[in-house]
Amino acid sequence: MGENTFKTKRLVLSGLFAALTTLVTYLAIKIPGGSGYIHLGDSVIFAGAFLLGGLECIAAAAVGSALTDILLGYTLYAPATFIIKGLTAFTAYLLMKIFKPKLRIIAILIAGLIIPIGYFLYELVFITSFEIALVNIPFNLLQTTVGGIVGYALIIGLEKTKLF
Repeated sequence: MGENTFKTKRLVLSGLFAALTTLVTYLAIKIPGGSGYIHLGDSVIFAGAFLLGGLECIAAAAVGSALTDILLGYTLYAPATFIIKGLTAFTAYLLMKIFKPKLRIIAILIAGLIIPIGYFLYELVFITSFEIALVNIPFNLLQTTVGGIVGYALIIGLEKTKLF
């Protein structure tokens, strides 16, 4: 495979994962009385971190997630989402390289902690009070934990197909 073909394949996969992240995140359940929504987009982010790595996983996670915030009317969160999800994907990628395959779930869950911490800090500084930012932590923890488990299952399934 030539270098240009390899670069093209990486670019296409990055775009595909950005689109999948947007789609799966868009299929969200709004948090009653909260300031956000719960979704499975993180599962695609973790699978993308495993398959793409590097700048590609950062771009796919950041763009796909921030775009969904804009589409769902949470534009105020889009800049934070861009940074938080990109950092989560990159951290997951780095940790999955370090951890043995059977321990990747731990790498994913550790990286996933960036999400509740990041949104808590963003809400605290830019959006709301300490109490309201604190209330959203359990929802973000639930979302990232479920997304991590589903993402791990996706990774195992993708590994078994040997397509990647």
